[in-house]
Amino acid sequence: MKTLCVYSTRSGLTEKAVQRIAEKCGCETMLITDGKDYSGIFGYFKAAVRGLSKKLPVLKPYKSSLPIEQYEKIIIAAPVWCEDICPFAKTFLKENKDKLKGEVYFVITHMSDLTYEEKIIKLKNQIAKSDFPHLSVKTHNNDYTDELDLFVNKNLLSEK
Repeated sequence: MKTLCVYSTRSGLTEKAVQRIAEKCGCETMLITDGKDYSGIFGYFKAAVRGLSKKLPVLKPYKSSLPIEQYEKIIIAAPVWCEDICPFAKTFLKENKDKLKGEVYFVITHMSDLTYEEKIIKLKNQIAKSDFPHLSVKTHNNDYTDELDLFVNKNLLSEK
């Protein structure tokens, strides 16, 4: 089954989660970014400004091994910036919503005790999918590998 995991990361925590997903299900991974450096304390503040902006960023060109519409499963993994989904994921969805022919999954990483269900529902509405599995996982001071493994086993490795 052709599976692609599209992700963005600021601190590396989302990338770590994506690496675990790829290890478990053998999917291809693809980083989406605007090419700016968001690392460190200054990057944190830049990410906060970007996260609060209503204007979607322009992404650097990205390329997967297959055209987006040929993937049977696409996982969108994104961190939360300023209590909202990272804007890179929103841009990717806007650019590709008509190409997402297969199943779509969301993995949202964050550092709070919130689940961000209302934000995930907005993403679902953006791509007009009626139902899709998703995982909201707290990454800060938390061993979330069991949560990721359960999500992968239940949704990405099982036959529906």
